[in-house]
Amino acid sequence: MVRCGNLLSPLPGLVPRVGFAGIVRKHQAERACKGFSCWGAFVAILFCQLGQAHSLREIVGGLGSMPGKARHAGRKETPRRSILSYVNAHRPWEVYRDTFYALLHRGRGLLAGRLKRPLRFKNALHTPIWTALIAILMRKTLELRSRLGWSLSTLAALLRWDLFSHRDLWEWVDNPFGPPPQEDPFEQPSLFDSALGRHPTHPKGGTSS
Repeated sequence: MVRCGNLLSPLPGLVPRVGFAGIVRKHQAERACKGFSCWGAFVAILFCQLGQAHSLREIVGGLGSMPGKARHAGRKETPRRSILSYVNAHRPWEVYRDTFYALLHRGRGLLAGRLKRPLRFKNALHTPIWTALIAILMRKTLELRSRLGWSLSTLAALLRWDLFSHRDLWEWVDNPFGPPPQEDPFEQPSLFDSALGRHPTHPKGGTSS
């Protein structure tokens, strides 16, 4: 058993769930919602930005191939392409704008001081623009917390390649080329061991099957 999830799992946690829920209620983004929450949509779009997915097919395929349970990344199940298309067309983009500013404010002086005035766009593609900015803030947060001293572009490339690898995010930030985590010593016995009557050893107080 792997002791930690993939790198994508803790990244949505950089956005406080309570604050995000308040933003959703403010804009009534889940009014008449039938199952697929705004948080699930946020995780899917965040994967699109961090993993450089270029189509709904790539988003659905990537999330569906994610090792481990979907709940580890804050979503209940892999959405269908039709659901993602509907969400992007009908959910208010202001949710992602306010989430960006909330994350920017949470960064305090490290990030907020670099933005001199509010951002305004005259483009109709508000959702991908604001979620791309959120992804940039997350990468910048990882860069500032790392002791490695690498560039933002290098971090973005390595994060995209290792997004589904089972590594602790904060250990990976400091040592992305380190060995993978050790597996749980309580391994299932092979068919050959069972035939010979061999059983895995357990620590004191454990039970054997």
